[in-house]
Amino acid sequence: MFIEINNLCKSYKSEDIETIALKNANISLNKGEIGVILGPSGSGKSTLMNILGGLDSADSGEVIVDGIDIVKLSDDELVEYRREKTGFIFQSYNLIPHLTVLENIEIIQNISKLPLDINEVLESVGLIDKKNRFPRELSGGQQQRVAVARAIIKNPAILLCDELTGALDYESAIDVLSLVQEINRKFNTTILIITHNAAIGEMANRIYKFRSGEVKDYIINNDPIDAKGVEW
Repeated sequence: MFIEINNLCKSYKSEDIETIALKNANISLNKGEIGVILGPSGSGKSTLMNILGGLDSADSGEVIVDGIDIVKLSDDELVEYRREKTGFIFQSYNLIPHLTVLENIEIIQNISKLPLDINEVLESVGLIDKKNRFPRELSGGQQQRVAVARAIIKNPAILLCDELTGALDYESAIDVLSLVQEINRKFNTTILIITHNAAIGEMANRIYKFRSGEVKDYIINNDPIDAKGVEW
């Protein structure tokens, strides 16, 4: 397995109150697979993504990525892990408004050791003709495509998507899901999508259903559908 998360536990304390975010959570993904984590708000899915992405720490358990347990990495090693291994796409696009599409992507390209060709990435996300536009001149779906391009320019091994379609209308959401699936196929990127939308699971190889910080159900999907066929 390329990703193995074993017995992952995480809790947060505020004064005398302890909130359990993850309780012995287990997930796994092979290299090049698409995984979907389903669950309502507060089920622990975003906490798991943040730990896998090196943005948060675990209380206990293992998070093994390509044979390395990132739970044991130092702060400096985690910085390197985030820079070289992971790409993030969030529901909020987080684009820099005074920079063009090209410049928003170049910021990440310039800090990467082995980035992809920027024109190839722009072609992949369908924005080569809009590279000199500013975010305010783009639709919501186009801005999300810029966010996707910015995440994949450094050629990450793992692409982490947190509710990436939540702010989009249906047609734009399907376009973005199709783009993510195309990136998976073209670059063999391992992708984990965090969502509350169960229909998105139809395009995944593995589906994990979270509730109250635990994996309550696990499905291997041997016949993922094309993202354009996802309906809700």
